[in-house]
Amino acid sequence: MTTTIRNFEDLLRLLDDNPEYVEGLRARLLTAELLDLPAKVERLVAAQDELSATVARLVESHDEFRAEVAEFVRATDRRLDALERRLGNLHDDFRHFRSNYAENGLRNKHMGAIFLFSRAKGLRLDIATLEMLAGDEIARLLAGADMSGIDEDELKSFLDTDLVVRCRNLDGEVCYVVAEASYTCDLRDTRRAALHADMVRRFTGNAAYPMIAGVRKDLRIERDADAASIYCYAMDEDDLRP
Repeated sequence: MTTTIRNFEDLLRLLDDNPEYVEGLRARLLTAELLDLPAKVERLVAAQDELSATVARLVESHDEFRAEVAEFVRATDRRLDALERRLGNLHDDFRHFRSNYAENGLRNKHMGAIFLFSRAKGLRLDIATLEMLAGDEIARLLAGADMSGIDEDELKSFLDTDLVVRCRNLDGEVCYVVAEASYTCDLRDTRRAALHADMVRRFTGNAAYPMIAGVRKDLRIERDADAASIYCYAMDEDDLRP
């Protein structure tokens, strides 16, 4: 059967009536690349979907990794804080341990220390009259004393003075030597010694001289020690032995 095509509409009707003609016409008009384009687009879309899924998994893994790192950092900080506290406690314990040995060492050597102190300051103290005051005797210095303006912390500090020695000078006048001892003398020692000596003068009406004692000396105390006329007795490591 012969089909006559007079215009474009006839061609379209022919193609509609014969779908196989469409494929043949497409093969004639389009290149192989264009014919394969739909399939390529489908493959590209599929690859894009796979890539998106992979990126999503990577983002999720990255978020999990960041969360794990953050938790690790927090845990490490907690451990370091705990270690710092333990080291701080050990440092304080060791400092108190050495301070106690220094205090005991000064008490054992107090007569020689006071002799050198008297000689250095030209005080002419009678070493034979030295009397080291015990804790209760230090507390008795407060009896009947004017304590106005002195707060409780200062009184507790005074009662915890490392060494208070009462003696007489060669003129027969009663005086006191007030000392603080540490392995390394620092500003705390000089200030406590000066404060406690001032309090003894106030409580007793007698002369009182501050002194510090230690194996080492913090260089920062030089100005405080000189200004307060505080004598520094240098101890040896052997002085700290029990």
